[in-house]
Amino acid sequence: MKKILSALFIIGFTALPFMANAQPLLSGIGKEAVERNRNRLDFYLEDQGGGLGNPVFLRSFIDSEKLELWQIGKNGKFKHIRTYKLCNDANNLKIRPSTGVYNINTANFTSYLPNGPVLLTNYPNSYDRNNKPIKASLNIAPSCRTTFGLGLTDTEMGELFTILYFSVKNGQNNIQLHVFPFEMNWIAMVGAKFDKNYKKYQQLAPIYNYFEGHKTVPKVSISKNGYRIIK
Repeated sequence: MKKILSALFIIGFTALPFMANAQPLLSGIGKEAVERNRNRLDFYLEDQGGGLGNPVFLRSFIDSEKLELWQIGKNGKFKHIRTYKLCNDANNLKIRPSTGVYNINTANFTSYLPNGPVLLTNYPNSYDRNNKPIKASLNIAPSCRTTFGLGLTDTEMGELFTILYFSVKNGQNNIQLHVFPFEMNWIAMVGAKFDKNYKKYQQLAPIYNYFEGHKTVPKVSISKNGYRIIK
């Protein structure tokens, strides 16, 4: 009996790492997107100094309507790979997304619209919930569906989904999305001094500037009172 229990313990213990690194599931449109894009992106990312499966980071600026894709390069720092222009379907209500620090839900890569996959985030975070969040989602969606938050074309959404899929498959379990109202350098901050959201901007600006200076993503504490970089 002791031998049986010992064997079961060993099996259970050795299975834990496999369970912790379970591969993201694919079905339907998501699988088609990966199969369509993987070979081209493998060459493209390597040419840009990244690589399919390298850790990724996303950063968006609302005023200029863009979404940046960054990826870890050979020097261990994040390297800018591509900037996507956010788009809006005229049939969709254009809602200004929430700004802040969020995570892509890497545990769920199976959410889809008819025209493509959707990248879900953890919006609203604890700060949003304490400060009357916008009654909308903050996800990255195809078909320029800004009602979901950040809209891309179907082609761009398939490409981005493929890149993130391989990063998750390769072990990245925390993909951050930083959404800023604008590029928060000191000049822009002076211009925003009388904005009603200036107090929040003062908390987000150090996060923006840290990444600009270090090309690494800072650790950020998020509470009902706001954002703070963890030293």
